Amino acid sequence: MSRKSFFVLLLFVFAIAKSQDYQSAKVITPHINPAIKFTENLGQWDNKILFRAQLDGGKLYVENQCLTFNFYDKKKYRSLHHGRMREKSITDSVVKCHAYKVHFFGANSTQLVQKMQQGFDY
Repeated sequence: MSRKSFFVLLLFVFAIAKSQDYQSAKVITPHINPAIKFTENLGQWDNKILFRAQLDGGKLYVENQCLTFNFYDKKKYRSLHHGRMREKSITDSVVKCHAYKVHFFGANSTQLVQKMQQGFDY
């Protein structure tokens, strides 16, 4: 899959997520960052995950023949992380999340993974 095709697919998924209305609840969509950084799985996650990218309000997991998007309510998560429950500004610790898995049926099962542009932190 070319880099251009990947970003078109990513934009398509974000557009679908934004267009959905979940029982009049406000859907929080992640900000698309053109500098998405993929981190190689060196045993820190499940072995079917090849790479992980941090998104604004979620994560993207790259696996063989599929992508998994995991989005969460970033405002609520950050409030909980910064101790807002003790201040009573938040009454519950439930963080709404949505996960989407995109399978590439009929994809080549013997694909070649190329690691390019090694980061400074790995």
